[in-house]
Amino acid sequence: MLAFLEDENMLVEWPSAVQADQLPAGADDEEQSDELHKELGQQGLTDLLLALAPYLKTPLIIQAASFASNGEFYDAKEWTVRPGATEVEVKEIVGMDDEAQVIVGWRSH
Repeated sequence: MLAFLEDENMLVEWPSAVQADQLPAGADDEEQSDELHKELGQQGLTDLLLALAPYLKTPLIIQAASFASNGEFYDAKEWTVRPGATEVEVKEIVGMDDEAQVIVGWRSH
């Protein structure tokens, strides 16, 4: 199950994936499902993207960004998986410095 979680302030967090057989049996147990996504979701997303890699003909890119309701930028992430890849590339914009310069970081999972 691919999901976007919300934190306690109803802000949407990053995409997350948990295998269906790991989810609670009761459809109404949203709290337990959210906890599973928090614990396993980022690794689950990486696993899902890597499982797709052998079937890709072109790179698969997922982009997500978070903004305040007034348009203020918080951060952004980009996940890239290439055909046949064994790693997922993750780029992250974690904010802006005092001179409005973008601060970027990237890593492989």
